[in-house]
Amino acid sequence: MLRAAIVLVAMPMVLVAQVAMVGIGSRVRIMVAGSNDWQPQGVVTRVTGDAIDVDSIAVSRSKIAQIEMSIGTERHTLQGLGLGVILGAGAGAVLGYSSGDDQCAPKSGEYSCFLLLTRRAKAVLLGGVMGVAGGLIGTIVGASHKTDIWIPATSRLAIRPFVGSSSAGLSLSF
Repeated sequence: MLRAAIVLVAMPMVLVAQVAMVGIGSRVRIMVAGSNDWQPQGVVTRVTGDAIDVDSIAVSRSKIAQIEMSIGTERHTLQGLGLGVILGAGAGAVLGYSSGDDQCAPKSGEYSCFLLLTRRAKAVLLGGVMGVAGGLIGTIVGASHKTDIWIPATSRLAIRPFVGSSSAGLSLSF
């Protein structure tokens, strides 16, 4: 127990190491200090001690505020389905309701009143049909839309000693 206490006292208060995970061939996006835009974005072609080349554009390490690395892509199938159903059903309901109630009209001297729908029934029917069609279209569009999954390309590893009222130890955070 005495050795642990000596080690804790002898340790610096905060030890922070920055671990870079970016290598040649990694897909990255960089936010330069003073900007709110991810520029450049592309594949790392060269890494030196003071710069990172992204698609042959050199970015000084001292100007990098944040760098993220793509770990793959994702499709947006479910989002497309949901959006398609909502938009299709909404448009169908509005169109059905706005068309009004069906009226029985004379046709060649006789009345043809086989299928008469109220505006509410048309809104439900057309909303359902267009909701299904919108869902199918949205699923296709969402499945064809891919985006990158981004994670921070650097992580901070911090080791801090702590002393409580009845305990002492190390705190490790990432």
